[in-house]
Amino acid sequence: MQGAADSMMITCNYSLIAQTFKEEKMIYFGYVEAAAAIGLIFGAPLGSLIYSTLGYKYCYYIVSSMFSIPLVLFIIFLPKSIDNSISNKS
Repeated sequence: MQGAADSMMITCNYSLIAQTFKEEKMIYFGYVEAAAAIGLIFGAPLGSLIYSTLGYKYCYYIVSSMFSIPLVLFIIFLPKSIDNSISNKS
């Protein structure tokens, strides 16, 4: 289930980048890949540190708070950028 959701998320990320940043899309693809690499490098040790010091409940609390910030930013900014790119085509 997580793999299917992750593959859909990655596909959406790349399609939104290609739609929004037409001339500089390769630069932003690099930013996404760099962020993924940083997450893979630091995610497991940081999660292990949180789990060993605070317990498993706090892992969920911290991750849910980390996901709520981008969610709010997507709700605020993403629809405007998609609407602008669609209206510019017609």
